[in-house]
Amino acid sequence: MGKTVCFGELMLRLTPPASLLLRQANDLNVSFAGAEANVAVALKNLGNESAFVSKYAQNPIGEASVQCLRAFGVDTRFFLPAEGRMGLYYYEKGAGARSARVVYDRAGSVFVLSKEEDYDWEEIFADADWFHFSGITPALGGEMPAILLTAAKAAAGMGVCVSCDVNYRAALWSKERARKGMETLLPYVKVCAGAEDLFAEEGEPLEETDARLRKRFGIELFVHAKRRMLSATRTQYGVVLCGREGTYASPMYELDIVDRLGCGDAMFAGLIHAYKTGKGLAETASFAAAVGALKHSTDGDFSYAKEADVYAFLSGGNGGRVQR
Repeated sequence: MGKTVCFGELMLRLTPPASLLLRQANDLNVSFAGAEANVAVALKNLGNESAFVSKYAQNPIGEASVQCLRAFGVDTRFFLPAEGRMGLYYYEKGAGARSARVVYDRAGSVFVLSKEEDYDWEEIFADADWFHFSGITPALGGEMPAILLTAAKAAAGMGVCVSCDVNYRAALWSKERARKGMETLLPYVKVCAGAEDLFAEEGEPLEETDARLRKRFGIELFVHAKRRMLSATRTQYGVVLCGREGTYASPMYELDIVDRLGCGDAMFAGLIHAYKTGKGLAETASFAAAVGALKHSTDGDFSYAKEADVYAFLSGGNGGRVQR
C-alpha cells in the first residue's frame, strides 16, 4: 500500500480556555491545525503512511509545526521552509445556544505565497497511491488554484487516486467563485465530499445531485456527513456513501462534543484507510463514521484514534467505563 499525500496549509490555532469568548480571554491555548494536515495525522494514527506537502515559516513557530507532524510519523520531506509568517486562526468553542466561531488571520502567509515552481509533483508522488486536498486551498488565491490543478493532473496521470473535501468556507470565497474554482479540479477527483454544498439544485434529492455530478465530472464515490446539531456541545452524526453500486449509510450516533473541529477530516481519513484496505462501501461508511465520532471526544484538530479504538467503538465500546 502506497503513501497518501496531503497538500494544504498548516496553521497555528489559538483557542480561549473552556468556552470563553475571545474578548473574555486572558490566555490562549496553542496548537497546530489545518484540514489536510489533520487527514495526514489521522491516517498515520490509523497505521497508514502519509506525507504532508506545504510551506512553513522559517522561524521557531514554523519549526515547531514541522516537529509536531514528525512526532506523529508524518513524512515532512516536502514541507518546505520559507521566509515570512505562518497563517493562524482563532477558535471560540460554542456553549449551549451559542455557536462556535472561527476567525482567520492567514493573508500573506508563506503557504498562500507559494509559487508553482516550489513543488516537484513527480517526485512528491513517486511512492504515493492517493492524493488528498480540500477546497480551502484554492480559496486562498494567488497561484494556489494553478498549483493545485497541476498537482491534480500530475496525480491522475501517475495513476494516483485523487480525493477532495470541498469544505466550502463562505469566509474565504463566494459560492460563485468556489463553483468556478472547483469545476476545474473535480474532473481529476475520484472520491469527493461536500460537493452538494456548491452544486446541489434547490429541492434536489442527494442521490440525484450525486448522479448528475458523477456524469459531469466522473467522480466515483461521494461522501456525505450527516449532522444534526442538538446544541453547541451535543450532536447526532453519521456518514452516507454514494457509489455507482448504491448508497450506504452508517448508524447515526448521538455524541457529546469536546471539540468538533477536524471531525470531517478524521472521517475522511477513516474512509481512505477503509477504502485502501479493501473494505466494502457499507463497512467503509461505518468505519469512517466511527473515526469521525471518536474525534468529537478529543481536544484540538487532530484525531488520535487507532484502528483498535475504532473497532472497539463499533463493537459497542465499554459504555464509558474506565479501562483498567
